[in-house]
Amino acid sequence: MRQSIVLTIILSSVAYASTPKQIADIYLSFETKKLEFLKVDYSKKDAKDRIIPAYESLEKAMNEVKDIEAKAKDDQLTPEGNEMAYVLEILAPLKDLASSLMSKEDCEKARHEHALNFPVVEDEDSTAISKAIDKLCN
Repeated sequence: MRQSIVLTIILSSVAYASTPKQIADIYLSFETKKLEFLKVDYSKKDAKDRIIPAYESLEKAMNEVKDIEAKAKDDQLTPEGNEMAYVLEILAPLKDLASSLMSKEDCEKARHEHALNFPVVEDEDSTAISKAIDKLCN
């Protein structure tokens, strides 16, 4: 009986120990996809066909991390999971715009949501998203 309890503890410890590596691997792939997402030159013609699948791929990676976090013994979210959620939040206006009719109102909404995500500090991601929104709206 004790041996099976000890074996169970050891096996669950080994599985838990691999959790940070799994998350790190997924996060590295996520970051690569994010950089590719931001570098692509989108047009109105191909925006929906290219932005939506790219966003969904990022979302799938974040969901994998959420699943791993949910199975972990502690109830803390990982920094990687938090960063992935943040990235999806800042990319959402671009995804929403791509799935819309790209009307003047849709463009104003995307610009407004983007401005809410970056009220003070502009960074590389913000600039890339802003340029993509502008290109789709002009």
